[in-house]
Amino acid sequence: IPNCNACNQQGGPLQKAFAVPVSMAKWNKDKKLYKRSMFGRQIWCHSLCGIWCPQISIENGEFNCTMTIMSKGLTHINEKWTCALCCRRDKVKVKCSEENCRYRGSKSPYRYHVSCARQAGFEISDEMRHDGINFTTMCFEHIKSEYSFKALLEDFIALEKMRVARTLGSLGKDKPMPLDHCVRLLQMAVKILAVLGWAWRWAE
Repeated sequence: IPNCNACNQQGGPLQKAFAVPVSMAKWNKDKKLYKRSMFGRQIWCHSLCGIWCPQISIENGEFNCTMTIMSKGLTHINEKWTCALCCRRDKVKVKCSEENCRYRGSKSPYRYHVSCARQAGFEISDEMRHDGINFTTMCFEHIKSEYSFKALLEDFIALEKMRVARTLGSLGKDKPMPLDHCVRLLQMAVKILAVLGWAWRWAE
């Protein structure tokens, strides 16, 4: 089963990707090593990871991961950084888009796999600007309120409080919940569960 070249998330739709070595002189001497490397075999990438990782580009409908792979073709360039969410060093990490972001008092910003950030409820957004599309990732300290787990919970509670004040006073506590309210609660609950999904996955 193929895995994403940029993250550790299992499953999901994958697209073809590739990486090209700086020179083939070394690899022509050892074809077996070349085939075992990420340069010589088919690699894959989630669309989300490929689009939001600035080191990955798109060429002829495939993701070019050349800038993410070490010259030996076996590891990734930024494996010296640990994902702030899953604590793994492998694969490709992106950093928080906030210029002054600092991870736990260090001099470096928060870095994480894009798929980890999405499941943790971090901001993964894009905005059309005059110079093209601006792809943004924000850690939990800099995300907008709609991405905050606490904000989602507060909105969920506030919505239920509004229903209780509006319906129970006039209709009585035994009346069924209106269908439109059921739908809104379900939609908000799905968002909250999505935020918690990353924690459950790594706890396993």
